[in-house]
Amino acid sequence: MIKRHYILLTFIVLTMFSSCKLDYIKYIKHQKDIHTDNDGFSCDANKPDTVPFVLSSGKILFEAEIDGKKDTVQFDTGCTIAMVETVSESQRPDVEFFQVPVYTVNRSKLEMATVPVKYSFANCEIQYTRSIVLMNDVPYCDKELSFKDMYPIVGTYGLFWRRLKLDFTNSCLRIICHHQDSIDLTGYQEVKCKYMLLSNALKIYLTIDGEEHECLFDTGNESGFIILKDKKRIKGNRQDDLHYEGSFAKSLSGASDSQRFCTKLGEEVIMGDYQCKDNVMYVPDMSFDNVGIGFISRFDWVLDPYHDKAYFKPRNIDLEQLNIYPYKLTTVGAEIKIANRCLSMNPRFEVGDVIKSVDGEEITEENICHYYELLRETKDWSAFDIQVK
Repeated sequence: MIKRHYILLTFIVLTMFSSCKLDYIKYIKHQKDIHTDNDGFSCDANKPDTVPFVLSSGKILFEAEIDGKKDTVQFDTGCTIAMVETVSESQRPDVEFFQVPVYTVNRSKLEMATVPVKYSFANCEIQYTRSIVLMNDVPYCDKELSFKDMYPIVGTYGLFWRRLKLDFTNSCLRIICHHQDSIDLTGYQEVKCKYMLLSNALKIYLTIDGEEHECLFDTGNESGFIILKDKKRIKGNRQDDLHYEGSFAKSLSGASDSQRFCTKLGEEVIMGDYQCKDNVMYVPDMSFDNVGIGFISRFDWVLDPYHDKAYFKPRNIDLEQLNIYPYKLTTVGAEIKIANRCLSMNPRFEVGDVIKSVDGEEITEENICHYYELLRETKDWSAFDIQVK
């Protein structure tokens, strides 16, 4: 069992990390030592098999017990390990951290540590490891969508060895212990899928703009977009696409690099025999095509890795109408900086510009969050006298 899971861990790490320097090798050895004594998943059929959740700001949140204490966690099917927790420098625990190269929306390094953890919810108990990630680029303002107020993330380790029912209609997650237990599939349709059990991931197949895409099933993608890697689409300059320049996403590894990308609101999407419209973002570089919570939550799901099948049931929810703004801002570094701009809206300012003053008032630590919120919620900046540096 120990050897099998060390091979599993090595496979996951080699698919995630792009270099193998000394610190990385130390990290692998450290991981092996932690896993030796902490490796287990149990499912108790005598306990309730369902945990209620709340869908809040694109996060699936439910209550779990972590090392004997109750806490709220986020369920992220795009996180293929057991548990991840982020800390700031001031919260850094007294454990050994390692510089680990990662690739999600960009290529960078994270300071990471691994500690044992035991957690439980519904009928399952997991003893494994928790990855602690040190966050450096923390936004100054709380209102900025960020990892500043992140909950501990529960990933898919162990769970994709069981059948799951992700029920958004009734806001609950069901973990089915025994593969012989029946599931009512009335109203459900099958979608072509692929379980990657070595990396605890699920991919589903969507046909978008006439082309089939293999997409990571990722409830941790809170962007409201299906995200596809497609340089050709970006260069095509379609009239009905919205074209952008700058960073398109933020992940644990930080903001994506500044580049061109585009979005199509209400793109036709085909899943199995079902057809609908959803919002799609086309980017030049990303580790996987990705379908996030905006799309996933429009359906109820039954995930059956025992038979390599996945099923969905439409909830008949209208596509969310996204507001389009000329700029996306960030307050990392205690200043208001333009992170991306919509080229289709003929923006005046450049990516990377730092807003120095608004209507003659200098940006300070006292008013930065006021102006950040004011500007990010305003579509037309022409009424303001904005100076940048």
